[in-house]
Amino acid sequence: MSALLRRLPLAAWAIVLVAFLHGAAWSVLTPSFQGADEIAHWGYVQYVGETGKTPDRSSRFAEPARDALAVLDGMPWSIDGQPSWSEEADRRTDALVDRLDDDRANRIDKDGAAYQASNPPLYAYAMAVPYRVTGWFGGDVLDRMLAVRLASSALGALAVLFVLLLLRELFPRRRLAWYVGGLAVALQPVFGWLIGSVNNDIPVLVSGAALLWLVARTHRRGLSPGIAAGLGAAVAVGLLSKVSAYGLVAVLAWSLVFLVWRERARWRSAVPLAGLALAVAVVPLLVLDLVRDIGAATPAPDTGVVREGAAATVADPAAAAPSRSPRDFLSYLWQFWLPRLPFMDDQFSTYPTYPVWETYVQAFAGRFGWFAYGFSPEASRGMVVVLAALIAGAGVALWRRRVALRARFGLIVALVGGFVGYAVMVNLRGWQYRIDTRGENFEQVRYLFPMIGLYGALVGAALLALPDRWRRTAVVLVVLAATLHVLASWGVTLQRYYM
Repeated sequence: MSALLRRLPLAAWAIVLVAFLHGAAWSVLTPSFQGADEIAHWGYVQYVGETGKTPDRSSRFAEPARDALAVLDGMPWSIDGQPSWSEEADRRTDALVDRLDDDRANRIDKDGAAYQASNPPLYAYAMAVPYRVTGWFGGDVLDRMLAVRLASSALGALAVLFVLLLLRELFPRRRLAWYVGGLAVALQPVFGWLIGSVNNDIPVLVSGAALLWLVARTHRRGLSPGIAAGLGAAVAVGLLSKVSAYGLVAVLAWSLVFLVWRERARWRSAVPLAGLALAVAVVPLLVLDLVRDIGAATPAPDTGVVREGAAATVADPAAAAPSRSPRDFLSYLWQFWLPRLPFMDDQFSTYPTYPVWETYVQAFAGRFGWFAYGFSPEASRGMVVVLAALIAGAGVALWRRRVALRARFGLIVALVGGFVGYAVMVNLRGWQYRIDTRGENFEQVRYLFPMIGLYGALVGAALLALPDRWRRTAVVLVVLAATLHVLASWGVTLQRYYM
């Protein structure tokens, strides 16, 4: 691994730095607790950082520690409304936080993690390090939160590093494809916003990017004990950070099928290696499950309020629970991605348009905060054009190289099938959530980001469809468009919170 990193060109490391700076900029720009579910994630990290223990799940409602609550009250905080800012309120809040920080008891509340306490603790323990270090230098709750956000941005940059390694495996002699694909990921606004917050989705991004890279590397170089353990370890990191990361297991299992089939001539060694990869992936979580009962579901619903007076999404006890039949799940899956057929019951009656458009396409174009603000639907239509152009360009590139790609057909099927399997697992979790909450929606575009390496691959492949003389110009245009997209995203954020 170290030799691999040493051989990476300087431009690749510059892209990793761009990813970190992008996340760091969002960490400063986004007010405290305005990342998705950030209140509960912060409560988890704070409790671990102060006590060294994991919180229990005594409440599904987040009740922050007193120092965090002082920040919330001083902002004031709101999911849907625009915060009001006042110099007088800022002074009062700063004075209160300073007083509260003198007493450690004001930084501890076991209910701060709320519904996030059902997740494994790996991310919280990792983020407890910058939390504690900042505290040693006298940092208050805001300083500690910024330190944790910056550490999360560094994790996001690590995910981009794995994306670049993936692109190097896919396009070994096309450095320009690595760079433009890596930059497309590093400068994706929703990605930058996410890694600039406190959220346990971030280590899952790293896991997904590392898994895709190792799958590609294994298809090129073969399955070995070290690679098998690496595949499992990549998945294990995600599972030990978030229970719902089990979609990574589906990606791993699908990829292993093709790896074993390719090496069927030596199946006696390939099958045990596949078993090793799966064991390394799931055994750590099973052990943790036995120790802490981490896999048990949090009492429904899987959401909560901050405190009295904040908005909450609570299930209607009088509503009929959706059916659990496989037929209804297939109907749910179809209607999420495709137009509803006449004989199907409407599973998404609360959506004004298609679920996949609102949930993934519009959000990928730009939806931030608690997904409460972003670009208008009209502006988001440009993302359809962009994605269609990328898919068409990648298709042209694959067709032109179809003879050379025959040897890599299994890898292409493994990656595309892995993405489909992961997306279906997200929908399965969404269906289960809808049943538990009697109709609430679950899917969000950030849950697909562990597969964002494939977006980088799509951009890189589309670049190869262009004639050689146009490629450098295309790279400049892509970087310019991505930069303008970031600036526009910062603009709507400034308008949302500060104007």
